[in-house]
This record gives sequence, structure tokens and C-alpha cells, in this order.
Amino acid sequence: MSLEMSGTIAKIARAATKFRKFEISMFVQDGEVFREIIIETTKNGQQTEVRLKEAPGYMQGPNEYVSSLAVAFSKARSFIGDMTPIIKSCTGGDAEVCADIRSVWCDMFKIDPTTVEIMSPEDVAMYRKCTINAMLQSLLEKGGDAVALWNSRPSGEKFDSHIDFTKRDMSGKNLSGIYLERLDFSGSNFEHCNLEKSALGNADFAKTTFKKANLEQANLSSVNAVRADFSAACMKSVISYSGNFKNAIFKKTDLSESSFTECDIRGADFTDSITHGASFNQCKYDEKTILPADFPIEDLKWKGAGVDPRLEQELKEALDKGIGNYDEFIEEVKCNFEFERTEKALKMLKKEKFQLYSHITPEQVVGIVRSQTDSELVYACMLNQSGNFSCCTQNLKPCGGLKGALCKHLLVLVIGLTRSDQLEAGTAANWVIQSKFHQPKMQKELMSDVFLQYKGALVGEFDWRPTETVPEDYYI
Repeated sequence: MSLEMSGTIAKIARAATKFRKFEISMFVQDGEVFREIIIETTKNGQQTEVRLKEAPGYMQGPNEYVSSLAVAFSKARSFIGDMTPIIKSCTGGDAEVCADIRSVWCDMFKIDPTTVEIMSPEDVAMYRKCTINAMLQSLLEKGGDAVALWNSRPSGEKFDSHIDFTKRDMSGKNLSGIYLERLDFSGSNFEHCNLEKSALGNADFAKTTFKKANLEQANLSSVNAVRADFSAACMKSVISYSGNFKNAIFKKTDLSESSFTECDIRGADFTDSITHGASFNQCKYDEKTILPADFPIEDLKWKGAGVDPRLEQELKEALDKGIGNYDEFIEEVKCNFEFERTEKALKMLKKEKFQLYSHITPEQVVGIVRSQTDSELVYACMLNQSGNFSCCTQNLKPCGGLKGALCKHLLVLVIGLTRSDQLEAGTAANWVIQSKFHQPKMQKELMSDVFLQYKGALVGEFDWRPTETVPEDYYI
């Protein structure tokens, strides 16, 4: 090293003491690979480190702490060896310091200083970014052994690269174990691709095809796979929490032992899919979802128009039983309506007598039930053959116990009338189960008429005689 060069390095070292962090960098070319040599001082020049890394940073080469900038430049020269220097980066300090840095690089590599391109820190950042993007693209296209290199890159680097990953042809590639979280691959082709044990969470695969791909043990949590095609794919032991699979195709897909939780499968087609050991806990489905006969539907969540087909099946099975007496009616209501609400109504009937004022027609039952906790409070109730129902107080305020289903007053009325043979058991069971398909709906005009008739009956102005229940009748 010449005396002049040593003096220049000493000058740079003095300048570095003014900065908490001072970085000197330069790019070199090693065949087709770009590397970056970085000399960095920290703690106001007290600590110096030399790093050689493959741009954009994976597969770091030598990385050493040295005693001085002079040693650092010497190490950098030995690190670079026969690689071709591309002196474009001279960061840190003012223009004079940058000129000194360029002078050292040029002297070291016998390069004409007039040919050196001066780059601002912003230019260097952009150069690095372009190099990063080129490397990421290359690794993704290679697959196989390159997957490990791809995975080693920070996820934020890929996400912030602004590389357009959409509409990619990745068919047939071996991407086993790859991390593609948060990236947008919408409209891409992954047919026959090996994605075993891949991490695909929060990625966008809308309108992407995975036909005959291997996704065994892949993680698809929070993925957007709207209209994606998984036909004949292997999706054994796949995990997905909150994934969006609306209108996706799973024809002849092997989903055995997979776990889907709180996913959206509305409109999805599972024709001939294999679902042995699979679970779809709280997944949303609708009338457009195509499910095979052996699909595990018990834990699905109905979000379609009209009635949940599972409830329709329950009603059909209940009607097919041909309920003929009170005992069968109570058993059916406990099993297919709601056990706890039914038990609460029975407890009320066992506690004391009720005088049930009622009108029963082939279409509906309406009546009055007095509160057990407030003797001044009475409720008007209605249940019809379609399952529509209502219950309210004298001032037409809805009963607080409805909460989306028949309240205890309605059940006391229906159970009491059925036990007294005023309401046919099969009809009563049918109406109660039908109510599961509906929400309470206020019938103000009807309820007002019922209360008027009740008041008239109490003072003898209206002939309306109640059915009296006996507590002993409900101990069975």
C-alpha cells in the first residue's frame, strides 16, 4: 500500500469518527453473481467490520471485525480476489470524503477515477433493490435446491420488492417447503407443482390453478383462494384457518385428514372429493356449495339464503317418526329443538298451576301465559304452522327471553295444551321444530286483539275459558 494511499485511508478514518455509523460499500461481479463488499464503522469509528455478501445478502462470505480501516481495506481486497470490481457505491460522509473513498478503491484496483460512476445513497438503495429482485426471480424460477435460499430471505424483502408475481407459470416445479406468505400469485398456474409442506398463509391465489398439485401438509391459513382450482390435487393434512375458498373447485381432491377452521367455502364444488378424517369446523357454506354425500357437514355454519338443509332434514326425520302422544312430543322437542329451554318450561309447569287462555286453529295457536315472577305481568304468545312466532307483554314489548327462539312462555303454552290434549302432539312438534327456521316477529294487531279478549274474559264480557294445567301431569 502506497504512502499516499495510507494517508488517504487515515483521512477517511478521521472522517468516520464524526458518525455513529459510517458505511463504505462497493459492488463486485463473480461470474453471474453480484456481491457487495461492505466496510462499516460503528461507535464513531471505534469498531470496524468487513463483510462480503452475495447481493442481496444471502450466503454471506467472510465477516470479520478488524482493528482499523487500513486493515479493513486490505481484507476487502483479499475477499474480492479475482472478482471484477464495479465501483458504483461510495456512501457515507460529504463529497470530499466520498472522493477519498473512490480514490482508495481506484488505487487498489488500478482503475481510472474518471470512469467511476458516482452514486447517491438513494441510487445505491435502488441498485441493491434491483439486484435483490433479480435474485428473487431467479430463485423462484429454479425451485428445488434454490427454495432454501428463497426461504432464507426476509419475508418483508419479498413483500416490499414490488415484484409482480401474478399470472406466473409455475407448473411442474418442485417448490416443496417454500414460503410464499403474503405474496400475490393470483391468476397463476401451479399445475403438477410440488408444494408439499409449503407455507402459503395470507397469500393471494385468486383464480389460480393447482390441478394435480401436491399440497400435502401445506399451510393455507388466511389465504385468498377465491375461484381457485384444486381439482385432483393432493391436499392431505392441509391446515387452513380463516381461508377464503369461495367458488373454489375441489373436484376429486384428496382432503383426507385436513383441517379447515372458520373458512369460507360458499359456492365451492367438492364433487367426488376425499374427506376421510377431514374437519371443517365453523366453515361457512350456502345453497351453492356442492358437497358429496359423505362430507362432514355437522360442524359447518349455514350462511345461505333460506333454510339450512340440515334443519330441513331434521324436520323431515321428525315428521317421518309419526309422533302420536305427549311423551313422544316432549322427547322430540328436547332432541330437535332445545333441551335447556324445554326443561325450563317443564320446571315452570311442575312448580304451579297455569290457566292457559288459548285459541287453536289448524293454522296457529295464540294464547295468554301469566308470569311466575310478577302476578301483574302477562304475555300474549303466537306460534303458527310455518314456524313463525311472537311473544310480548301488555304494552306490546317483545319478551326478553325470545333471543332467536321460542321463549319459556311459548313453550309453557304449547306443552301445556299438548299435555291437556287440546293440541295434537304431532302438530305441536311440527310447529315447534319449524320455528328453528325463523326469528321472532312482532304481530302487534294480533297481540292487541288477544289482550283485549283476555281483559274481556276476566270481567265476564267475553266467553273465553282457560285450560288449567296440573303440576303432577309433568312428572314423567
